[in-house]
Amino acid sequence: MHQILLTNNETAIRAFPGKSIPVEGDSRAVLRAVRDRVHTGWKLLTHPLAASIKMLHSPVVSVLMEEGTGAPDAESLARIESDILTLDTVLGQRDFDHRNKDAYQFVDWNRMQSALNELNRQKG
Repeated sequence: MHQILLTNNETAIRAFPGKSIPVEGDSRAVLRAVRDRVHTGWKLLTHPLAASIKMLHSPVVSVLMEEGTGAPDAESLARIESDILTLDTVLGQRDFDHRNKDAYQFVDWNRMQSALNELNRQKG
């Protein structure tokens, strides 16, 4: 199946020029772009939000997706809707932590590398 990486992480975009789809804006914009893809049948391969609550303040996020059958995947749709709500609840009216953007990019990229390695291991 065809895989893509929706991201606003410059490191990920440079590392995967053929697979990454750059998204303009902050993490909310990326999650909304992911939700739009899920509605057209794409499935989540990675969890949109990191496990650490501090990472919810990150202005960057990457999500690996796989092309589906055309019908929305119920599990992926529930997950992305829940994650958008979680992000909005945690941040409230506050802005993302742009001051530490470079550090967040590094952590996000490492998370994606780990996920890609695991997916490749499962295939092989």
